[in-house]
Amino acid sequence: MPPNKRKSKEKEKEKEKETESEKDAVEDVEMEEGDEDEERGIRIGDIYLPPPPLPACTFDSTGPRLVLGPFHKSFTSIVGPNGSGKSNVIDSMLFVFGYRAQKIRSKKISVLIHNSEKHQNVQSCTVAVYFQKIIDKDEEDFEVVPNSQFVVSRTAFRDNTSFYQMDGKRCQFKAVSKELRAYGIDLDHNRFLILQGEVEQIATMKPKALTDHDTGMLEFLEDIVGSSRFKEPIELLCKRVEDLNEARGEKLNRVKLVEKEKDELEGPKDTAIEHLRLENEVTRKRHTLLQRYYLDCSRAKEKAEEKKKEIDDGMSGVKKKLEDLNEKKKEKEEGIKSLGKRLEKISKVKEECSEKFKGLESEDVKMQEDLKHKNQKRKKLMSQLITEKKKLEELEEIPEKNEKDIEECQKQRESLEEKRKKEEAVYHKAMSSLNSETQLLQDEKTKFETKLVDLRKVVDEAKSGVDIAQSELDIYQSTEQNEKNKLEQVLASLEQAQNTISTRKGEIKNLEASIPRCDKQLKEDMQKHQCLIPEQQKVEELLRTHRVKLEETRSAMQSSRSQGRVMDAIMEQKQNGSIPGVFGRLGDLGGIDEKYDVAISTACGPLDNIVVDSVETGQKCISFLKRNNVGTATFIALDKMQKWKSQCERQMQTPENVPRLFDLVRMKDDIVKTAFYFALRDTLVADNLDQASRIAYGGVRHRVVTLKGELIEPSGTMSGGGRSVLRGRMGKQATVVNVDPREMEHIESKVDELTQRAGQLRRDRADLELSIRQLTKDLNSMNMDVQKFKMEFEAAQQQIVSFQEQKLYQEEKVKSVKSDPAKINKLEKCIDGKVKIYHEASASAQEVEAEVNKIHEQIMEITGRRMKGLKNSLDSVNKGLEKFTAEITRLQVAIKTAQRNTKKTREKITGMETEITEVQNELRGMQGKRSVIEEEAAKVLEQLQSVT
Repeated sequence: MPPNKRKSKEKEKEKEKETESEKDAVEDVEMEEGDEDEERGIRIGDIYLPPPPLPACTFDSTGPRLVLGPFHKSFTSIVGPNGSGKSNVIDSMLFVFGYRAQKIRSKKISVLIHNSEKHQNVQSCTVAVYFQKIIDKDEEDFEVVPNSQFVVSRTAFRDNTSFYQMDGKRCQFKAVSKELRAYGIDLDHNRFLILQGEVEQIATMKPKALTDHDTGMLEFLEDIVGSSRFKEPIELLCKRVEDLNEARGEKLNRVKLVEKEKDELEGPKDTAIEHLRLENEVTRKRHTLLQRYYLDCSRAKEKAEEKKKEIDDGMSGVKKKLEDLNEKKKEKEEGIKSLGKRLEKISKVKEECSEKFKGLESEDVKMQEDLKHKNQKRKKLMSQLITEKKKLEELEEIPEKNEKDIEECQKQRESLEEKRKKEEAVYHKAMSSLNSETQLLQDEKTKFETKLVDLRKVVDEAKSGVDIAQSELDIYQSTEQNEKNKLEQVLASLEQAQNTISTRKGEIKNLEASIPRCDKQLKEDMQKHQCLIPEQQKVEELLRTHRVKLEETRSAMQSSRSQGRVMDAIMEQKQNGSIPGVFGRLGDLGGIDEKYDVAISTACGPLDNIVVDSVETGQKCISFLKRNNVGTATFIALDKMQKWKSQCERQMQTPENVPRLFDLVRMKDDIVKTAFYFALRDTLVADNLDQASRIAYGGVRHRVVTLKGELIEPSGTMSGGGRSVLRGRMGKQATVVNVDPREMEHIESKVDELTQRAGQLRRDRADLELSIRQLTKDLNSMNMDVQKFKMEFEAAQQQIVSFQEQKLYQEEKVKSVKSDPAKINKLEKCIDGKVKIYHEASASAQEVEAEVNKIHEQIMEITGRRMKGLKNSLDSVNKGLEKFTAEITRLQVAIKTAQRNTKKTREKITGMETEITEVQNELRGMQGKRSVIEEEAAKVLEQLQSVT
C-alpha cells in the first residue's frame, strides 16, 4: 500500500485535522517494510540476501541557537540529572529521523517549536544532523574519510507541516530513509536510539522467542548484528537442497538404469548402424544408377523425338517415293523370277567352290601344324648342335690341358722321389743304429716293400685298363642311348597328351553337367535372398516396436515415485505377482497442470489412497500389511466405484464457466476415472477467494477451491490461507503404469523370440549372400575352365598326331643306330677280364701290404717313439708319390678317352647337320606345297566372288 494512502487512513482513525501546506512536504512519515530495496544486496538464484550494516557515523546536532556536539566517535549514551536535557537531545534526533509527534512526547509537531518569553511567536524549528565516515585508529584518534560528510535536516511549522533537506536540498523522506539505511542506520527497530524506558524492556527479554511473532534476546541481538537477514534465505536454500537431493537420487537411478540398458544395446546398435550404412550405400548407388538410366533415357528420348520429327518431315516425300517404288516393285518382281533360275545355278557352283575351299583350308591347317612341328624339331636340333659343338671344343682342349697337368705332376713326383730318397737315407741312418735289433725285420720288410711297389704298378695299370675299356663301351653305346632317350621323351609326351585328352574330356563332361546345377542353385539362392529381405525388415520393425514398448514399461515402473514403506511393499507384491490388481497411489494415476497443483493437493484428500480392482484385493493388501507389520493404508476398490460412472460422463454447467477440478485431471487409463470422481466429486476451481465466495455462496451451493488452496465446503466452512500450502501431491503426468507382471514377461519373451528370429534371419541372409558370391565365383570359374579345357583338348589332339609321327621317325632312328651286340659282348668281356686282373692284382697287393704293415708294427714295437716321426715323414712322401702317380694315370686315361669322344662327337655333329639340312629342305618343300594350296584357294575364292 503506498505511503500516502496509509498516511490518510491513519489520519482518519486518529481524527486529526491536519493539512498540507506544501506539495513536497512530508508529515510524520512512518517507516514501512515495503520501503526496502535491493541496493547493495546479494542474490543466490531467486533468493535475496539483504546488505550488511555499515559502521555508525558521528554527527552534530544543531538547533537554531544551540549546537550539541560534535559527539565522541564511540558515543553510546547520554547520562545526566533530571531536567538536564537528555530527552531533548534524543527527541531532536528522532525528529530528524522521521518519528511521529506522539513518539516524541508531543501531540503535534507544532508543539516542538520553541516558545518562551524571550522567543514568542516562533513560526518554525529546524534540527540538522551532521554525518561523516571515519577510519578508526585507536581509542581516541580517527581519520575522516574525504568527501564523506553529509547533512540531514527537518524543519517544522506552526501549521503542523514539515519538510526534509539533504545537504541543503529539499527531498522526500523516502530518499532520506534510503540513504540512512545504506549507511546501516536501523530506522525500523530504533536499535541506534534506545529511550530511557526501553532499557528495562531489553533487560527483561526472554533468551529466545517462543513463536515467530515474539522477539527474544537472540532475535534482538541477531537484528543488531545483522545475521537475521540470513534466516529466510537459509530456510529457502535448505528446502531447495532437499528438493534437489531427491531429484538427484531419482535422476541418478534412472541414469544408471538407462546406462546399463544403453551398454546392452551397444552391440545391436553398432550392427544396426552398419546395416543402415550399407543399406544407405546400396540406396545411393541404386539412386545413381537410376539417375544415370533416367539421363540416358532422356537423351535417347530427345534423339528419338528429333529423329521422329525428321521422319515426319520426310514422310510426305517418302510416301511419294513409296508409290514410285511400288510401281518399280512390280517390274522388279518380274525380273526376280528370271533371276531366280540363274541364282539356283550360281548357288550350286558356290556350294562346290565352298566345299573345295574347305578342303583346301583343312589341308592348309594340317600343313601349318606340320610346319610348326618341323620347325620345332629344327630348333631342337640346332640347340643340340650348339651343345655338341661346345662339347667338341671342350674335348679338343682336354689333351693339351692334361699334358700340361701331367708334366706338372711328373715334376712334383720327381721332387717327391728326391725327397723320399733323402727321407729314406735319414730313416736308414736312424735305423742303422737299431740294425742289430731290427736287421732281420728290416730285410724282410724291404723285400716285401720292393714286391709291393711292383704289385702297385700292376694294380694301377689294371685300373687304367678297366677305365679305358668302360669308356670305350660307353662311347660306343652313347649314340644308341641318346636316340632311345629321345624316343622315351616322345613316348612320354605322347602319353601325356593322351592323358590330357582323357582328363580334359572327363573334366569337360563334369563341368558341363555341374554348370546347370550351379546356375540353378544360384538362381534359387538369389530368390531366397530376395524373399528374406522383406521378412527381415518386418521382423526387425516388430522387434524395434516391442523393445520400445518394453523400455517404456520398464522406465515407467522404475520412475514411479516412492511413497514410503507401505507403498513400496504393496507395489513390490504387485510386481512379483503375489497381489495382482493393484493400480497404485491415486495421485500417481493422473496428472494435472502445475497451475492447479496447490488446488488439487488441498481439495483432494484421498490422493495418497491406494487404488485396487476389488474389495478382495484390498483385503489381501491389508492382510499383508498386518502380517508383515509394514504399516497402514487406505484403499479404493474400483468395483465399488461403478455407481459414480454416470457422474463421470456427465457434462456440468458451472457458474462463471469455472472448470471442474475432475475434468482437469489427465488419466492414462479411463478405468480409474470413477476413483478420481469419488475423491473430487464436483469440486470447482476459482482464481481467487472473491470469485470462490460468489460461486460457493450463490443460489446453488458448490465446493470450491482457489488456486492458492483456499477451500470452501458446501456447508459454508472455509479453510486454507496462512504461510504454508499443500503442493506436489500430483505430478504433471501419470507416473504409475498398470502392467501385469505376466504381461511384462510376455513382452520380454516376445522380444527374445523376435531377437532370435532376427538374428537367425541375419545369419541366413549372410549365409545366402556368401553362397551367392561363392556360386557366382564358381560359375565364372567353371565357364572359364570349360573354354580352357576345350582349347587344351583340341591342342592335345593335334599334338598326338605330331607325336605319333615323331614316334615313328624316332623308332626308325633307334633302329638305324642300334649297336652291334657282338662288339658290345666283346667289349664287356674285355672289361670283365681287366676287372678280374685288377681284382687279382689288388688282392695280391693287399696281401703283401698286410705283411709289410705287420712287419712294420713289429719294428715299431722295437723302435717305439724314436722312429715314429721319421716314419710318418717317409709315409707322407710315399703317399704324395702314390697320389701324383694315380693322377698321372687318370690324366693319361682322360686324354685317350677325349680323343675317342672327339671322334664320336664330330661324327654326331656331322649327322645333326645333315639332319638339320634335311629338315630345312622338308620345310622348304612344305612351304612350297602350302603356297600351291594358297594359290588354289585364291583361285577358288576368285571364282566364288565372280559367281556372287
